[in-house]
Amino acid sequence: MLMRGALFTSLIVLLLLIVGSLWRPSYVTAQALGVTGVSSTITPGILLAGACATASTITVPGARAGMVVVATPTSDLGVSTVWTPWISANDTVSLRICGLIGLTPAAITWNIRVIP
Repeated sequence: MLMRGALFTSLIVLLLLIVGSLWRPSYVTAQALGVTGVSSTITPGILLAGACATASTITVPGARAGMVVVATPTSDLGVSTVWTPWISANDTVSLRICGLIGLTPAAITWNIRVIP
């Protein structure tokens, strides 16, 4: 009797694994996975303490208002630097860089990911 229960449980687990490996949600498309872009080198220039500069616009085909934008620098910007990316127009992401202290952030490229 115990053997049948273990066998039955094993068969159910196997069936769930097979069905799970075949099922793909219909909403998983390239658009649902997000779109990406890479900026050219951005040089924001000298930032006074508390000052910001809209450093650049980056073309990201498929970017639309309401999507989430993540921007990551490809190297260190320096201490006390913050940034904010946003979709400023269809297919365009803008990037604002701010200095919490007076500084000149390094000229670097950025990786941009837009998530629906």
